[in-house]
Parts: sequence; C-alpha cells; structure tokens
Amino acid sequence: MGTADGEGPPPLAASAATAVPLLAQPIIAAPLGVAVGVCAVLVSRGASRFVTSDDPTIGFAKVVVAMIIRLLVVVGMLAAFYFLAPAGLAPFGIALIVGFLGALTYELFTAGRPARAAGDQGGR
Repeated sequence: MGTADGEGPPPLAASAATAVPLLAQPIIAAPLGVAVGVCAVLVSRGASRFVTSDDPTIGFAKVVVAMIIRLLVVVGMLAAFYFLAPAGLAPFGIALIVGFLGALTYELFTAGRPARAAGDQGGR
C-alpha cells in the first residue's frame, strides 16, 4: 500500500515521518509546550463551571474526570516526546511547566477583580 503509482509510503505515513523530526526542534517543541500548559489551565477553568449549587456532587465528579483526562493527555504528550522526539522533550517539558504556571499566575491575579469592581474597597 503506497501512493497512486504503488511506490513509497502512504501519504499519511509520509507526513507523520516528516512531522516527528520537527518536534525535536526547540522552536517547535517550546511553543507547543506553552500551548499545552495554557490549555491545561483552561480545561480546569472550564470544568469548574460544572459545579453548581443545584448538585455540587455531580459537578465535582465532572471536575475530577476532567482533571484525570487532563493528566492523561499531558503524560501522553510527554511520553510521545520521550519516545518519538527525545531531543524535544526538555524544551517541551520546560515550556509546559512555564505555560501552566504562567496561566495559573494570571488566573490568580484576575480571579479577585470582579469582587473589587463591585465596590469592595479592600478594607478602606
């Protein structure tokens, strides 16, 4: 099974074979790591909306499932880099941590703004 003339790898295998070496490049691995880290925080933020006063137990269970899926996706991506593009593992992993912590820091400083805007003077 190959291309139309019967020679060479199938088109999907050819594109995957060219994409894997690109992952070893820090210029590709680092932004990908930042994006995955930020998306992991966005998953947490989105999952927290499931917790409502109507049924907090079911909402919490959905949050737990979302966190487990997030963990499995991140571990899977780290394993993929480890086995397929080991040279890109360090840039990807470091950028993943930076993106995750950066997004969490942003979330920390923006979480209290609506309360202050509503008239809370912070002890004044």
